[in-house]
Amino acid sequence: MDRYRQLLLCLALAGCAATGGVQLGSGADAFRIVAPAGYCVAEGAVSRSRGSDFAAFTPCTPGGPLPSVLTATVGAAGSAAPVDPKAMAAFFVSERGKRALSRVGNPASVIVHEVLSQEGAVLVRMTDRARPPQAIEPGESWRAVMVVKGRLVTLAASPAKGARPSRDAGRRLIGAFLAAMRQANGAG
Repeated sequence: MDRYRQLLLCLALAGCAATGGVQLGSGADAFRIVAPAGYCVAEGAVSRSRGSDFAAFTPCTPGGPLPSVLTATVGAAGSAAPVDPKAMAAFFVSERGKRALSRVGNPASVIVHEVLSQEGAVLVRMTDRARPPQAIEPGESWRAVMVVKGRLVTLAASPAKGARPSRDAGRRLIGAFLAAMRQANGAG
């Protein structure tokens, strides 16, 4: 079972633990992983692997914000050059890009519905037909890729079990996630 599935299973079983996000490092290399208001870090859903950090967030209270599972993967300091939205859009519709988007590494499981750019970030509305982790509803989700303070940041907004957010609600949520990450790290 891959790290993503293990952490999301933990999410389904453990619930939320903390508001405020996750602090990485200190001084000039300090970085925070945060979600929009109303989302909390899920207990046991923070990890470090191969030089990147991962955190998952769920609504702090039932009936709170859009019922989605938010995840963030942040590369090490200096892990990325600025994102070229046109090149990234071409990448995500390619077989290699779909493989990167797939939960199981299978490009055939991914349908890319649209690729957009927003203030230097690339947004992908997609469906991964591979079996989702227990906490996630099958169907459409959003991914965002951006560079913040020289780090490659990948964000995901996936519907929680039993939820089916509209395209527009999903786009607003991934946009709020982007804004929260930028604001927490002094990047806009």
